[in-house]
Formats: sequence, C-alpha cells, structure tokens
Amino acid sequence: MKKLNEQNMFQNQANTRGLPFYGGKGDFNFVMGRSQFTPGISIKQLPLSDMSRPSDVGISEFETAVNIIKHFFKPGYRVRGIKINSHLDSENGRTILGTLHKVDINRRNHTIKVYIKDPETLETHEIYIDTMERIYESKYLAFTFSEFLKS
Repeated sequence: MKKLNEQNMFQNQANTRGLPFYGGKGDFNFVMGRSQFTPGISIKQLPLSDMSRPSDVGISEFETAVNIIKHFFKPGYRVRGIKINSHLDSENGRTILGTLHKVDINRRNHTIKVYIKDPETLETHEIYIDTMERIYESKYLAFTFSEFLKS
C-alpha cells in the first residue's frame, strides 16, 4: 500500500477546495481523513442543534437617543427645558434656563432623566428630555437688531 504524505496534504489543503460548506457551519462538515486505513475526505454529520448564525441585532432606538444626547450635551453646557410636572400650574409649563448638571441613563428601564442647575437659585431641577435645547452664546455681547444694522 502506498504511503500517504499527510504533511503535504494538510499544508496545501488543495484537495478540499471546492467542497460545499468547507470551513463553515452547516448540516455537514467535511474533514480530511488522518487514518492510514481510510485516507481521503470524510463527511461528518453534525448533531441537530441550533445552528443559526448570530446576526447583528442592530442599534435600538433607545441607544440611538443615548448616543445623540451624549454627543450634543455635556455637563456644564447651558441648556433650557420645561420643568417636570410644571404643567400642573400652567398650560405651557415653566421653562428653566441653566447649566446641564447630570444625565441619568437607566438602561434596564430605558429611561433618561436630565437635571439642570438654575444659576440664580442654585437648585437642581429635572426637565423633560424632549424639550431640552442647547443655548449657543457668543463670547461677546450680542447686538440687538438696530445695533446690528448700525454696525
């Protein structure tokens, strides 16, 4: 019986090229035979199990909202928003202007709480996340419309 050169066979692996499912998970697994009694390619059937490939779940809406908030709002930025439960006193609610104190993210319950600090009273208030706006201010005193036209 002719001796099989296994080293050359496994280094090149040219014998297994073109076989379906080679190198991946499927119903069958094609394996090079190592035995001298049964040289060649053997087919090993995998047991029935969940062989589905894990797929990309994607990014949820909550994670997208968290990423947007973290990108555009940092602690110390000047923001404004409507205070929580201020609609009980008036129809429009009470707008608070202050610096962003803390963003509390609860991933388990999918809730986001935003706290701002009022610079006049130094109290921390919670605002609605949907009404939060960043205030862009210039370093210099802004002109009124008439001053802008005269300049």
